[in-house]
Amino acid sequence: FKYKINDQTNVRAGVNYTFARPNFEDIIPTYEGNEDGDFTLGNPDLEYPTSLNIDLSVERYIQGNGILSGSLFYKKINNFISKYSTHAHFDSLNNTSGFINTSINGLESDVYGAEIQSQFKFKFLPGMLKDFGLYVNYTFTESDALLPKRKPANYTDFVFNPALPFEEQITEEGTEKTSLIGQAKHAANFALFYDSKKIYAKLSANYHDTFLYELGADSDLDVYYEEALHLDFTAYYTVSEHLRIFTDVVNLTNQPLVFFLDQPDQIKKKEFYSWTARVGIKLSF
Repeated sequence: FKYKINDQTNVRAGVNYTFARPNFEDIIPTYEGNEDGDFTLGNPDLEYPTSLNIDLSVERYIQGNGILSGSLFYKKINNFISKYSTHAHFDSLNNTSGFINTSINGLESDVYGAEIQSQFKFKFLPGMLKDFGLYVNYTFTESDALLPKRKPANYTDFVFNPALPFEEQITEEGTEKTSLIGQAKHAANFALFYDSKKIYAKLSANYHDTFLYELGADSDLDVYYEEALHLDFTAYYTVSEHLRIFTDVVNLTNQPLVFFLDQPDQIKKKEFYSWTARVGIKLSF
């Protein structure tokens, strides 16, 4: 539904129902291990996630090809898919053990929030300053997810039986609540750009809050992705209709990749990648 208040202002509302196919590598019936004792288990019994989506937005077009918009959204997701990891024995006689990494279905999740964004150029400034512009986006999201109740961690160190459905071996009667996998409460993007006939350059900052990344044997062993702020730069110069010179610089602030268990001081993994850059030419015919 779209209602046009005037030439610069629209109100939009939408309701749609969607489904998503699980990742191919998650559903193939594989059972692979490595020297570190980690095993990857495919789950061909994964259900397709389905989602009911409701959106309401208002957008205002402003002078200089700019836009200011705000929206509210709600999603009801069934059979959402989560990464899952737990410790298990594979042979009770030889005491072989390791970690099983797989994907499982949750029951249902409610996701709701609000988003605001604006993009415009400084057309009111003199000279080359009028070619500068700004892009800002912020999203606030609340989510809760319902899962089959996981057995306590001290009971999930079980003898794994590949002939039985995996989820039956790690759950018991009842349900439990958590946040939706991969859903950060706060997310923001900011970009300062310069856009002229020959030159385009953009310095962008991207932020996400801490979010749940992987389910563990119980909530104390859940894995979280720590908040992060990335700063990137991209630019290109149009030499002619067929030739363009470009450059990209990623992760200028050397933002580390951090995963932790339940609490930020219980770090599971911390990786540093420094910054990377590329320079090249693009030919078009």
